[in-house]
Amino acid sequence: MGLMTVEPETTRQQGNQPCERSAGVTERSERPSPDAREVVAYALKWMRWGGGEAEDIFVHFGVDPPRFFLRVRKLLSTPASRIVTPEDKAELRRICAVRLNPTRSDLPLGGATERDGT
Repeated sequence: MGLMTVEPETTRQQGNQPCERSAGVTERSERPSPDAREVVAYALKWMRWGGGEAEDIFVHFGVDPPRFFLRVRKLLSTPASRIVTPEDKAELRRICAVRLNPTRSDLPLGGATERDGT
């Protein structure tokens, strides 16, 4: 697994006019980048445990957790998340909100979620 690349919020079209880009989605196609798919897959894999440990996120993607969870939250609105169920998207958005605002206590990080039946 490689380091997560940081994509600019805007790029230049011909004539140097800015154009908007979605996180991890190229302008020429609606297919997500391999990096975007990897971020979403990691988030899904670690969803049951609050999104993963800070050290693991840094080792896998080379960024701190706030930057990672901002990226996950943004990718949930792109084609990179089209295989994610609506329920899992809602859960991932909740995890992102908690990880981006650690003072919230509605998710015990590192533990199983209620959906697991535990």
